[in-house]
Amino acid sequence: MLGKNIILIMTFMENKYYTPEIEIKKYYQPDISEFHVGFEYEYEDINQGGASTSWYKGIIEPKQAYIIDQIYRDEDREYRVKYLDKEDIESLGFIKESIYSHKLNQDYYIEYNSEKPIHTDSIEIKNNQNTLFSGYIKNKSELKKLLKQLNIK
Repeated sequence: MLGKNIILIMTFMENKYYTPEIEIKKYYQPDISEFHVGFEYEYEDINQGGASTSWYKGIIEPKQAYIIDQIYRDEDREYRVKYLDKEDIESLGFIKESIYSHKLNQDYYIEYNSEKPIHTDSIEIKNNQNTLFSGYIKNKSELKKLLKQLNIK
């Protein structure tokens, strides 16, 4: 774990992901290139009559990498991924401090300054005044991967 304070600041900026439609959508259909070990998604079974059954949660485990090819060829299921939200941040161990702030231990913070959906905001990860990351996080799996790359946790 890094010994210095790291702050994640989310500020609204115009970007290629934001449209008014996304503002009300909670899920999107992932591209096959997004799937990887550790990726969290949901799938919906379609019965033989073409009717939907239920949505089920899935995660690609290390010994299940073969499932990515099955997902690509699967015509009997629909797949979706939840956009990043406050609940996802909290599920990674961050504790809500204020309306726009989450804290992990004494070293790490996630802050966002917008009432828009989190995935539409530019995210900056800072270590004091140094920017470690600036960009967009679309879903929980992307945030988990980034935190791991930055050796956070």
